Amino acid sequence: MLRPPIGQERLEHRPDGLVRIILKKACSDGTVAVDMDPPSLLWRLATGVPPPRPHTVRYAGVPGCSILPLLRGAHEAGGGFQ
Repeated sequence: MLRPPIGQERLEHRPDGLVRIILKKACSDGTVAVDMDPPSLLWRLATGVPPPRPHTVRYAGVPGCSILPLLRGAHEAGGGFQ
């Protein structure tokens, strides 16, 4: 199970419909909590998700382990690796 981006103990649902996020440390101006409406909170959380990209690793280990014995046979017969 993955860890949530904001701990449940730091979130409060207020009666006016806003969500209060209690900060871990007070900011330099003394702010200890931030109030947001739920769509704004979701928008800010969604910006932290990276866009989808193609996989960078297509295979791991020796490429084509099933072909390795064939390559060894070609090398021993004098054909070499090509």
